[in-house]
Amino acid sequence: MITKTISAMEARKRFGEIMNRVALRGERYIVKRAGKSLVTISPITKETRPLNWKDPFENPFATFTEWGETADDIFDNLLKRRGKKR
Repeated sequence: MITKTISAMEARKRFGEIMNRVALRGERYIVKRAGKSLVTISPITKETRPLNWKDPFENPFATFTEWGETADDIFDNLLKRRGKKR
């Protein structure tokens, strides 16, 4: 795993790019302020992810079903908004 050290100001300016590099390339960043290491930005792993974390790609409709909606409900709502019926 590649680890880079950057300043807090650089992290602020390039945060979107840094997130992509961490997520897609597995890079890791140590962020320093006033010469002191404060935080790391690193990919989520099984060891570091929160207990209630869910992979959004595992089941793309999981969030909706937790709200009580099914794929059919979502489809019906889209049709309803367009003034159409099944």
